[in-house]
Amino acid sequence: MANTESFAQESFLKEDPFGFIPPEDCESLGIDPSDIPSGTFPARRHPSKLVSRFGGNAYGFGFFEVYDRLSPKDLRLLQSITPENPDHAGKFYREINRIYRDIGLLIRFSSFGKPYYLIPFSLVLTSLSTIKNKADEISKIIDFHRKKYLQ
Repeated sequence: MANTESFAQESFLKEDPFGFIPPEDCESLGIDPSDIPSGTFPARRHPSKLVSRFGGNAYGFGFFEVYDRLSPKDLRLLQSITPENPDHAGKFYREINRIYRDIGLLIRFSSFGKPYYLIPFSLVLTSLSTIKNKADEISKIIDFHRKKYLQ
């Protein structure tokens, strides 16, 4: 029988909870590398909630975080973004990304109008180590039961 510990580590390294985007795929996805600040990874998914510096969700669209701090032009642009029309967001992705960067949000848009998310290194390390620890605990329990009942 194969050791469950090596199986758990292999599956841990292959899977990631956020759907990280490798640097070599950024160009084909329309992601501008200058929109990715150091200390973050681009990803397809994000955690459900991460507090932004102004008190809202860092993965929100910025309406509640700094609604009163945006210029009317920027506010109109953000309100015009809809999932049904990614071409509109694609046309203005540089301005949208500038606004989001200025208000401290961790969401960005590609030149194709598709959103992607910036995951801080510290959050990645914490999340992955938590997942690894849980997988290790499960593999220990499986090993214990296998030794106990398969004699």
